[in-house]
Amino acid sequence: MSSTTTIMSVSLPTALTKAINALAVSTHQNRSELVRSALREYIIDATEERERFVKAYKTARKMPLVELKGHEVRREVAAQAKKAKHTKKSELVNLR
Repeated sequence: MSSTTTIMSVSLPTALTKAINALAVSTHQNRSELVRSALREYIIDATEERERFVKAYKTARKMPLVELKGHEVRREVAAQAKKAKHTKKSELVNLR
């Protein structure tokens, strides 16, 4: 299977570059591998979080309108988020 790559130039603060370099050495990866892996995980996590939010939002929109107190709203949002989190993780093609 052949893979294609794209070279990107990114400006980073010096402190972040130093942290990347140190982590790359300690994990025996080159910087490209480390940054690629970090971005991949970030994209997967962000996508799954968005999917959970959308699902919780759609569920909430179906619920009848009732007047809830602040703590009840927080409890319901937490319950819906927990329920959505236990659903099957998304499959993001070519990221894993």
